[in-house]
Amino acid sequence: MPIIEFENSEFIGWVADSDKMLIRVWNGLKHVGVEEDEDEPDGVMLWDVATGEVTVLFELEPTIRLNGKDLLAYREEDSAEITIIDPFTKIARYTILTEPYSNFYWLSDTQLLYWQEKQPIIFDVIEQSHTPLTIMGGDRLQAIELSPTGNYLSAIYCPEDWNSCQQTYILSLQNK
Repeated sequence: MPIIEFENSEFIGWVADSDKMLIRVWNGLKHVGVEEDEDEPDGVMLWDVATGEVTVLFELEPTIRLNGKDLLAYREEDSAEITIIDPFTKIARYTILTEPYSNFYWLSDTQLLYWQEKQPIIFDVIEQSHTPLTIMGGDRLQAIELSPTGNYLSAIYCPEDWNSCQQTYILSLQNK
């Protein structure tokens, strides 16, 4: 029997070293006193399973990635910014300006991979540095997905323009 059930919800991930989880809820924020249009995605909540305390982080539908430790990266729809926050305090730590719709992934607890000017870049949170990855055809690659281990990135190669994408590359990130 579940402790609590959120209808129309999607599990995003557990916040490390805690009993708190991120959950995306449609038509569910009304449970915590936020009224929304029932046909629209309502937002993202930080839910403490042990205490039942719920904190609304976003009333939008951002792309969200947890780093597995203590940081959350998100990009709001149609935004050119990736923001890194502490999910407990919601305090923004860093903002990265990137091209809209850029995929981004945590490679480790301290390194975020994102796309800038059609080139993969690694942002190091500790050093606050941006390191471009040089890849053959890099200016024509578009990131698709990071492997579960974080060792490889699938990308698609577009030789002439974004309408001519034809080859899938598997890029090794082990020697980054």
